[in-house]
Amino acid sequence: MKLYLSAILFALVALSTSCKSKETVAETATEDRATEETPTMQKEAHQLIIDKSFAPQEGMGDPINIVKSEIQGDILKLTVTYSGGCKDHTFELKANGAIMKSMPPQMPIMLIHEGNGDDCRSLIEETLKFDVSPARMGGNGEIILILNGDRENRVSYKYQ
Repeated sequence: MKLYLSAILFALVALSTSCKSKETVAETATEDRATEETPTMQKEAHQLIIDKSFAPQEGMGDPINIVKSEIQGDILKLTVTYSGGCKDHTFELKANGAIMKSMPPQMPIMLIHEGNGDDCRSLIEETLKFDVSPARMGGNGEIILILNGDRENRVSYKYQ
């Protein structure tokens, strides 16, 4: 009987010291995710791609929501949300270079999100940075960038 109790006690001690609790595992995973930077955050700003053959279409790429947009110098900062969490996502900012005649001129640009088949459903919020200097029309000036065809989601880019 004493041997049986000793074996149970040893097993309990071994289990309690060798396994992490679910809470500890969850805390560790959360801390790891909090300290990781996504590949987009680690890189410098991506470049606005102007391709005359580009034909923007609604629904191009995977769904993405632009929460906030702002210009700092030549950098367009976009705070976005999207569904995912299991695979790397990539982003491109493209335009065909068409300029709308207005004062100031306007250029439609499209943020294209590629989720690489990520079926996970976590809501990801990320800030993307794009160098929009290719949108300059020479000299000093201003151009309104219309994001993803949404005339309500516009940002004024002033340059020297």
